[in-house]
Amino acid sequence: MTVITSTPGPSRRARLASPTGYLAPVVRSEWLKLRTTRSTWWTAGVAGIVSVTLGALHCRSIASATHVPQGVDALGASQFGLTIGQFVAAVAGVLIITGEYSGGTIHPTLIATPQRTRLLSAKVLVTASAAFAYGLILAITSFEIGQAILAPHLHVALFTALTIRRLLGAAAIFLAMALLGFALGTLARRTAGALVALGAALVLPSLLLSVLKAATRQNISRFLPLRAAEALVQRTPDASTLHPLAALGVLAAEIAVLLTAGAILLARRDA
Repeated sequence: MTVITSTPGPSRRARLASPTGYLAPVVRSEWLKLRTTRSTWWTAGVAGIVSVTLGALHCRSIASATHVPQGVDALGASQFGLTIGQFVAAVAGVLIITGEYSGGTIHPTLIATPQRTRLLSAKVLVTASAAFAYGLILAITSFEIGQAILAPHLHVALFTALTIRRLLGAAAIFLAMALLGFALGTLARRTAGALVALGAALVLPSLLLSVLKAATRQNISRFLPLRAAEALVQRTPDASTLHPLAALGVLAAEIAVLLTAGAILLARRDA
């Protein structure tokens, strides 16, 4: 009589975490898509140059003044142009998913990875990693160029807790904007609709709050995406903004809600 024994396989968590697990190949595939899309790199390069240049010009205008005002935020001045790059990151987040629908590549993608939650997780990991790295490079580059321009008048050390926190905060805004765009793109599936939703999510709440009393408007506006993002890079938090850690939590929660809704819809509807 032969006794057949079975050895339990690795847990689902172990498979996902393993380099040869179920998630790693999908992440590699999504990274390959992003890396081989030339338009993404051209756009990121142009946006990066514009962002850094605007910051340098702003620092130059401060340095060329006859009397440099006291209390000038030198780091903030160098980061002046990063809004351009952050907007591009948000649009890129939209296009990462809507481009697959418009180009028809979503069908073979879903055939290759029928587990849609796994596919979405891989896309989120790649998008978040690329956006954070891109934002950090731009933030540090802008800072160094700004310091070279402002050095005779103002000096900010790079390796201080405040500087590092603000530079990481700037990179976190890139990450948040990219994931916000990605989540809205997952929900809308169409580029135009997702971009309209992105603009509405960033601008419309502030317009709606303008009809409220000042105190109420201030209490609510702190939780809006743009205000929360602003708190991440502020030199000194004030009453109108959240503490940086609280702001980071608010942004993470808002994006998590949108991503969860997108994952549910992606799992339920046809491509």
